[in-house]
Amino acid sequence: MTNSLNVTVCELSDDRTVFEKDWKNLVSHCRQHKSDLIVLPEMIFSSWFFESPTVDYVKWNEMVEQQQKCLTLLAELAPAAVVGSVAKMRRRERVNESFLWNQEYQALRSKYFFPEEEGYYERTWFQAGDKEFALASHGSVKFGVALCTELWAMPQIQEYGRNGAHMIICPRATMAATGDKWLVAGKASAIISGAYSISSNRAGAGKSGLFGGQGWIIDPDGEVLALTSGEEPFITRTISIERTERAKHTYPREVFFQPDVSK
Repeated sequence: MTNSLNVTVCELSDDRTVFEKDWKNLVSHCRQHKSDLIVLPEMIFSSWFFESPTVDYVKWNEMVEQQQKCLTLLAELAPAAVVGSVAKMRRRERVNESFLWNQEYQALRSKYFFPEEEGYYERTWFQAGDKEFALASHGSVKFGVALCTELWAMPQIQEYGRNGAHMIICPRATMAATGDKWLVAGKASAIISGAYSISSNRAGAGKSGLFGGQGWIIDPDGEVLALTSGEEPFITRTISIERTERAKHTYPREVFFQPDVSK
């Protein structure tokens, strides 16, 4: 098993003109720091389109096409692997699909839990994806994907840990006003799963307000190892896979990860 990974988190602007500059700087950072795995914000290859409580099918089709075209940018991050999400059609349903890119695109699970509120009418725009929170893998490293709001699905996050996840990966599109609340979720997801919590977020002014940035890397006991900011939008840290293996056998994980002897 791989003993360690250089993991990169980031905050990238929702504004498309600023995004182009951000992307070039991210590529440069990842090459300099020899990133093994990069986490992108949620559906970052287009601006945020889900402020309307009514689906605009022309906008939807344009957004899907734009995001699919931008997937070609991922080759610039090679040889690192990349985790993110894109909007796409799947069996005639509109889904938010997470992916692992490692020289080629691999579809992972699609978002199941959606908000439905001002600026985030995602339940209107999307159909529910995969109810099962299935583990994914990159080589021998196991990870669970929680797309933004899904990070609050703590029973599923705990199950990821019980099934051996080394990382909980959360691409986000969250507002600056809720940054402290989301950091609590990041810490809790790490502690209950015994895995690293890894998240990247949109930044800058979007149509709905100010995206909050603040990507993070949090260790299995809830210690914040890295937190991005406007001054430091890209951060790489080396994480220990062995550290997560040990964490599964310590409190509070060992209480909940024991086999059910009553059966």
